[in-house]
Amino acid sequence: MSEKISILNLTPCEEPYFQEWKEEYVNGQVRTVRIKINKTKESSGPSKTILLWTTYFGQVYSNDFYFFQEGRKTFDRYNCEVSNCYVTTNKSMLPYTDAVLFHVQELGSSNIPSRFRDDQIWIIYGMEPPKYAILKWHLISSLFNWTMTYRSDSDIQVKYGEVVRRNKSCSKNGYKHKNFAKNKKHAAVWMVSNCRTESRREIYVKELRKYFKVDVYGRCSRSRKCEPSQSESCYKLLKDYKYYLSFENSICKDYITEKFFNALHYNIVPVVFGAANYKAIAPPNSYIDATHFSNPKLLANQLRVIAENSTWYNSLFDWKNNYSVHLHPWMCDLCERLHQEQPKVKTVPKDLWSWWVPNASCQRWSKKAGFQTIFPASMKRVSRVL
Repeated sequence: MSEKISILNLTPCEEPYFQEWKEEYVNGQVRTVRIKINKTKESSGPSKTILLWTTYFGQVYSNDFYFFQEGRKTFDRYNCEVSNCYVTTNKSMLPYTDAVLFHVQELGSSNIPSRFRDDQIWIIYGMEPPKYAILKWHLISSLFNWTMTYRSDSDIQVKYGEVVRRNKSCSKNGYKHKNFAKNKKHAAVWMVSNCRTESRREIYVKELRKYFKVDVYGRCSRSRKCEPSQSESCYKLLKDYKYYLSFENSICKDYITEKFFNALHYNIVPVVFGAANYKAIAPPNSYIDATHFSNPKLLANQLRVIAENSTWYNSLFDWKNNYSVHLHPWMCDLCERLHQEQPKVKTVPKDLWSWWVPNASCQRWSKKAGFQTIFPASMKRVSRVL
């Protein structure tokens, strides 16, 4: 039985229900973000207040697409269907807020407050796979009501992107007969800023480059610089390449980032290196999975054969006739759920450590052994405050 693709609302071929805006960076560079325009629903009742108890990778508020901004800015900016929510970092508001958000990477038992209200929703949040255990897990597991992570079994899944089925085919609008291989003079490109990763992707790419041409851009390149790697100016480089290495820094269950979705948007074939269920997430026949090859040399051979066959290469874009890809503002999902009438029950697993760490099913690659599970074998309940 074929696997079902996770899709959203139907959108026309011409995609009038999408909008773009410039996402500003501190260093002045920008990237373009595409999201689906929603029809705003009227939220009954008072506004829901969300308290950010911890910082986000050291930042109080972040301009990052994937986090909150002060007040109603986040929900208005992304045109959430339900937007009647308010974000604050004022800890004196703790007794009066509807939800309290704790970033797992910066959570320790020493910075957890006392609970004032039983009907308050405490949420443990994380977009990155686990690297370290939190201090005294047994003391904090019972405190949270919801999980909000990249994992599909979270109460609210933090998604980097989604696939949308069009409500009519685009075959008459040029996709069917477009030659995507035309003018692509280069083989593969990799934009990377993290040079030492849990997945050991850098070791894999080093081996792959022995057999297939891969141009590396970013902090891990000696000559080719393009920062930030997710900016619009960097992605313009992709038009000259046939493949983009969408290699994740961690190979963990359900973990898939914007690197994959952006490659699809920019008309380049992503080569994936991760443990997400790509068959259930991606458009059919839209990517090449490096984990399906026993070694980088075999992957290189396959990439070369496809690159030299324009018919085969162009078939990897047939999905564009029926599907579209966009980034997903998951913050809207949180606001909408807070407005839903529901009992304030705890849904967090009793053994939060086992759910978050060993059950993440993380792996890493080595030249000798290939892909190996690293949790829980190398992951112990260490005492470390993040």
